[in-house]
Amino acid sequence: LNSDDAVVVFSPARTYRNAQNELRYVFTTTEVSVDKNNHELNFCGACATFTRVYIFKKNASSQFELISQSQDENSWMNADFNYLPYPTSDIVKNIRKVGPQIKAYVEEQEFSRQGYSSTTLYIVPFDEKPYIKKLIVAEIGNDNEVSGSEQIYNTQGDYQFLSTVHDGLYDIEIAYTGTQRIYIADRAKIIPINETHVYHYNEKQQKYIRVK
Repeated sequence: LNSDDAVVVFSPARTYRNAQNELRYVFTTTEVSVDKNNHELNFCGACATFTRVYIFKKNASSQFELISQSQDENSWMNADFNYLPYPTSDIVKNIRKVGPQIKAYVEEQEFSRQGYSSTTLYIVPFDEKPYIKKLIVAEIGNDNEVSGSEQIYNTQGDYQFLSTVHDGLYDIEIAYTGTQRIYIADRAKIIPINETHVYHYNEKQQKYIRVK
């Protein structure tokens, strides 16, 4: 966003404890589109917001020291109607253990447009490396229930972390139920879905890979 038509919103720092029970501080800054003529925030589906995430610790001198920060702006953006997609309170609330020695922010990001909705599962390891990486796992829900279509579908995915580990992160199992839309000879058809997928993390490829 151009600095002339955006403001930066600071979300207050919140604390959490890492997997080693050490105190950490996380806060975010979000660039929000503004209407210069009316001097107000733009609340519209086409107005994206961009967030940066920072994690600090207190060093031996009781000074705040930056440990990690987000690198890729595009993975921390929201073009939906939520003008502040990453308040720190929501991040801290959804931090959980995702591996034997690591915690992460677990996000279910929803997106809706023109009657179609989808939800995607992301894992953001707080591994205290210089840059925070946001990892996409899979879509865990989609529907067209308010699209006005005569053929309505609704797929729901319930995920859980397994006890098995690959490259430091627990494997993830997603059980899909509901209905899905498929195309047969270019014609849409709604059918039940009852599938279970399993994903392993691959450090070399820096992503989760479906193995089942």
